[in-house]
Amino acid sequence: MWVSIIKHRQCLNERLERDVGISVASLDYLTNIKGYLEEPKIIEDKKSKLFSEIALTDDLTGLYIREVFDVTLNREVERAKRNHQALSLVFIDIDNFKQINDRNGHLAGDEVLRKVANCIESSVREMDLPARYGGDEIAVIMPNTAIEDAKEVCDRIRKNVQTSIFESGVQVTISVGLSLYDTAMKNLEEFIDAADSALYKAKETGKNNVYHENARLS
Repeated sequence: MWVSIIKHRQCLNERLERDVGISVASLDYLTNIKGYLEEPKIIEDKKSKLFSEIALTDDLTGLYIREVFDVTLNREVERAKRNHQALSLVFIDIDNFKQINDRNGHLAGDEVLRKVANCIESSVREMDLPARYGGDEIAVIMPNTAIEDAKEVCDRIRKNVQTSIFESGVQVTISVGLSLYDTAMKNLEEFIDAADSALYKAKETGKNNVYHENARLS
């Protein structure tokens, strides 16, 4: 197809006696010659990237949306199985978030969500994928990451949140549940349930900590 577009550009250049450029040649070839595009629209590259980011990220937190999380986790599980690599999954929940909303208002709650999300983004590695899982719950996919390495990242997130200063004056902490993928797991839901169960244990054992399976990590 690329070779055909180059030839089409040459033909247009000869007929119009000017260089039409690769963008015009591509659009004309795909629309008028091949009919692959019915109603194409031209958009600047910078704006295209912006719209892509908006479609993939949560408006409030700037983290990836749940749909991106679902697709990515499925892909990473398949990769972990294929390459025999470690894969960690993290669930993060803001402690007493409902009380923060009730006592300080939803604007304060929004500020807390944004700042916690910023703490997470600045604490995880480039290879990790943080996403807003739902409400005040945030999930992080950590490819090729063993439990101890994931624990270090999680504890860094926890400490960064705890030491953050919020305009509303609230003290914010988070509870973190951590799960390592096991090929013995029957399906993806079992992996997610393991991280969710660890999060429940983190809250049950005093909050503001990182928990993995039956062992409290911090």
